[in-house]
Amino acid sequence: MTSLQLSRFRGPRTRGALVAAMCGVAVPLFVACSSDEPGSPPPVTRTLEDGAVVTDDGAVVTQPAEDGGVVVPADDAAAVDGGPKPPGDAQVPPVSGTGRILYRYAGYKLIEARAGAAPFDVGSKLATVSPGSDSRMNMGADGSFVSETTRFGCSTPCLAIFSPTLSSGEKVLPGGAAVRDMRGVTPAVAGGGTIIVHGGRGAHNTDLYVTRKAGGAWSASTLLTAASTFANNFKPQISPDGLKVVFDCGSDPYGSSGTSICEVNLDAGATGFRKVIGPEGGPGGGRNTHSPSYDRDGSIVFEGEWTREQVWRIRGTGAPTRVNGTYGNDNTPCLLPNGKVASLWLDRSGNPSGVHELKLMNGDGSGMVMLVTGVDIIDTGLGCGN
Repeated sequence: MTSLQLSRFRGPRTRGALVAAMCGVAVPLFVACSSDEPGSPPPVTRTLEDGAVVTDDGAVVTQPAEDGGVVVPADDAAAVDGGPKPPGDAQVPPVSGTGRILYRYAGYKLIEARAGAAPFDVGSKLATVSPGSDSRMNMGADGSFVSETTRFGCSTPCLAIFSPTLSSGEKVLPGGAAVRDMRGVTPAVAGGGTIIVHGGRGAHNTDLYVTRKAGGAWSASTLLTAASTFANNFKPQISPDGLKVVFDCGSDPYGSSGTSICEVNLDAGATGFRKVIGPEGGPGGGRNTHSPSYDRDGSIVFEGEWTREQVWRIRGTGAPTRVNGTYGNDNTPCLLPNGKVASLWLDRSGNPSGVHELKLMNGDGSGMVMLVTGVDIIDTGLGCGN
């Protein structure tokens, strides 16, 4: 599922009417119930593009279910297999060849890409850099983080970048001005934290822009998707060499049926725009292709919804191939620098509720291990890096 896709949210399969029962009301599309005492001010919440309702500190209040209702996620204390939340003095997962994965569950979590690793709470560490919350966050191949955030005094969320160790960061000021209206696009980062692709409005409803840091200053953002044939261009991922960006492209900004995958060069003229593949490009046609991520060899791994929701790979202008045909309901892949593929899988035999669990496999689909189970990770995309 894409970061903006509301209609395709695949929540737990059996709890769709839970909030209605708790609140004693008919089920609207999204509901938030407050447990505060009468007369106390309600918590400040906002609804994300995926339909999740979160508080200002990133805690999840409700999530949409596939039956049209809403569900309340497990408590924040739950982590890998329901284990304890990591202590406040836990160490940031190290930058290494093993790789790290960024995911969203009750805020943003970071976990080493190895069996038995414990998740680390990103927000608690960033609070020591600057207080605030993060509404959209991504990680680059080198381990740098980029975020739409209220940190650094941004009363309206703005673009910021953080070091791989989460120990420092700064507001990104292309041409000296903060970036604020990113059109709901999760930004991408590369080049050791010197290249950022972010969303904005330009020739289309949703466009992509690039800014670069040189000599301590960020360049004015330049439009990348002027040549796009689609109204909405979003969910970017930058190639390991920093020369291209691949992204979702479609008629709406939610990644619903008909979404394709596009690519453009990160050169001065934003040359080479092309549609990489669309729903019609797979076996028998399908309804959706989305969530692309580059491998080291330049091939692109993505989710294709043809016979089933599965992880596919495409090289150049060739035909797509399944990474592993065994796994269905396998969503939102991202590539680690070592070539391994992280994704959100719903069909594990010990997962009867069908929640989004974090899976890792080799680039050829072998060697599968589960990294996070028993909690429903919000399907707004994963970040992968060292």
